[in-house]
Amino acid sequence: MDLESINIINKIKNLFYINLIDERIGQLSLEFLLTSLVAILIFITISLPFAGIAIDSTFDIHDSLSVKSEISKINQGINEVYSNGAGSKRTIFIESPKDININFYKDTGANNGGYAITDITLSDGSIKTIKVFNNADNLESSIHLNKKTNTRVIIEWSQNSQNIIVRV
Repeated sequence: MDLESINIINKIKNLFYINLIDERIGQLSLEFLLTSLVAILIFITISLPFAGIAIDSTFDIHDSLSVKSEISKINQGINEVYSNGAGSKRTIFIESPKDININFYKDTGANNGGYAITDITLSDGSIKTIKVFNNADNLESSIHLNKKTNTRVIIEWSQNSQNIIVRV
């Protein structure tokens, strides 16, 4: 064999060797893609339930704060009627995120006023009590608010009455 034939054979061997390397690289890329896909699927399977829990908690917090805000609006109206005295009346509009019953009581403790209290059911079935204080010491009443309904709430202390009345 002459030198030229040996060079040709070496070139063919080098081309064949490069093709083997390229095939191995292609196989490694495919294995990497499949391994990455399996890892992503496992990650999604594990993290998706946690995302659901976080979303439920966010909705619970939103509903709790919305209910407290609406009760605070009513209590602000109660405070205005109480400070204006007998014969005053206030009408407000409330939109509750949930069906709720609000009870108004005199506070026999150190507050020397009253409070509004309601219970809301959270997404996990537990019950959260929301209590907001007001200045009125002559208030005992109860109202029901329907979910997502613009409800008119009337707060009235009539001239011939000792107590403030809250009604829908």
